[in-house]
Amino acid sequence: MKQRYHVKFKGGLTIKKCTRCNNSYKATREYFYGQKSSKDGLSSWCKQCRLNYQKGYNNEHKQEYVAYKHEWHKKNKDKVNIKCSNWSKNNREQRNKSLRGFYTRIPEKSNQYRQGRKMKNHKISKKEWEDCKQYFNNSCAYCELPHDQHYALRKGIQSLHDLHKEHYDDDGANDLSNCIPSFVGRNSEKWVFDYEV
Repeated sequence: MKQRYHVKFKGGLTIKKCTRCNNSYKATREYFYGQKSSKDGLSSWCKQCRLNYQKGYNNEHKQEYVAYKHEWHKKNKDKVNIKCSNWSKNNREQRNKSLRGFYTRIPEKSNQYRQGRKMKNHKISKKEWEDCKQYFNNSCAYCELPHDQHYALRKGIQSLHDLHKEHYDDDGANDLSNCIPSFVGRNSEKWVFDYEV
């Protein structure tokens, strides 16, 4: 006799039994992933069983999984960047805590990052920097927001922030030919903006 996996209760509530762990849950997307080929549009395994299976499979086929993820990220770079940018904006505290923990656990990475930043300091005079800002109308090269309208929240206080020297090309020179004015945070989002040099 065929086993039934759906039991309807009064009030329209439907319970579905997972075919892997045999536990019963509400037949909703909260407990089951979607599956177009099934009659109810839900997978026959509950979410927890599916996750456990996927983790086990990924561990057994680690090289293939890493190669697949790497290829997927390359093909969907814009989608990933937008998702990461939105997550960072909405979870600043968690992001900062995670970064601090990362550099504490792996101090050589922190030292490597600092050394790299030292190599990226612009070698331009104050007059050259003022001329550079004038060229961009005292505005951010990315978002074109004027200097006197840029307010940022720092340690809970909203205050006016000045333009920063940024590299147009990360691997380029440290002179005026590769220097643009930018506001804090805009350089990491430069792939969003279109501008002419």
